[in-house]
Amino acid sequence: MRLSDADRVLPDEQWAEIARELLHDAGIAERDDPGGPRWVAVRHADDHIHIAAVLVR
Repeated sequence: MRLSDADRVLPDEQWAEIARELLHDAGIAERDDPGGPRWVAVRHADDHIHIAAVLVR
């Protein structure tokens, strides 16, 4: 997930919410599903994150 050059820098909390929303909307990890797939979002620059999800239970 990458921001446009015109977007402001987002705090980690907002990136986390964006990652949760993206995974939920894609049908990968439903919100509040304790048995759902494990995932991680890694932010290593101000303008983007990488998301990895384990899809096999």
